[in-house]
Amino acid sequence: MAGSFFRLANYSVFNYQPVFYDPDKDRREKKRRQLRLEQGKDPDYVEDATAEERIRGRMTYRIKPVKKAKRAANFRLLIIFGVLMLLVFIILAL
Repeated sequence: MAGSFFRLANYSVFNYQPVFYDPDKDRREKKRRQLRLEQGKDPDYVEDATAEERIRGRMTYRIKPVKKAKRAANFRLLIIFGVLMLLVFIILAL
């Protein structure tokens, strides 16, 4: 017990490997995105992706608000149930 009290914590080790930045690839991607916007197409469309991956990518922004609304509805239901139980207890106690 006393030994662990005075023991110093070990430092954290991170295995960070820097990512190579390719300015030519970045420039090509920006140009491709701009051309797709000018053509009226989806700029985030990936030609190599399967249909399932494209659909999942488009639906992810819709999923989070649904979960949040569901959680809020469940909490509201819990509060209503608690208030009703309190009212029943008060009525039966009198």
